Amino acid sequence: MVPRRSGRGPARAPPMSFGQGRLLVASVGELRALTIGFADPDHPNEMRILQGLVTALLGAGLGVQVFLSFLLAPTAFRVLERPTAVHIMEGVFPGYYGFGLVTVGIALVLTLILGFREPSPLRWGTNVLLAITVAGTVYAGQILLPQAHAARLRADAAPAGDLAPLAFSRLHRLAVVVNIAVFAAGAIALALHLAQGADDRARQGQLGGDSRVVSQGVGQNVPSGRGF
Repeated sequence: MVPRRSGRGPARAPPMSFGQGRLLVASVGELRALTIGFADPDHPNEMRILQGLVTALLGAGLGVQVFLSFLLAPTAFRVLERPTAVHIMEGVFPGYYGFGLVTVGIALVLTLILGFREPSPLRWGTNVLLAITVAGTVYAGQILLPQAHAARLRADAAPAGDLAPLAFSRLHRLAVVVNIAVFAAGAIALALHLAQGADDRARQGQLGGDSRVVSQGVGQNVPSGRGF
């Protein structure tokens, strides 16, 4: 005998038990916790790499400035005759300014990337100071240095009583002031950059701790065997 088909329509799925409902909620919660904690795992690493490159570039630029100003130049004028020391320093200055422009320029590009990815007052303050440093380096290397060299040549060839030596002295003092200002701006920029890096590490550590707490709390939702 063929069994009759019931006219009540298609069979319904069995009702979800209370334990299954809790398991579904727990699964969704765990997924959200993982999304919060690991949404972009490469982003912190990329930021740390960029911050490390900026630190290395600024440290190298400042280190060269300290070496030339406090070791090379005083030693050259102490050990050598003044005309020879002047010629040596004039030969070193183009490479000195070129190295500073490359290091600070690349650091400025990287800090701009960091500032657009994670804006903060410290990062934008660093960008402003590095822009000032780049402008000061260009001014000192491309404008003041040729002017001072030409003024020195005129002063060496000028007769007694000529004003050419005064013009050279004025340009030399201006170059010293500009170099001090460039060094100060770069040093402050490095300090702000390091402060921002420390703040980023603190926030990442706090976020990691919060994510672990959320994950542990969600993992405690063990499914129950009771039904409705």
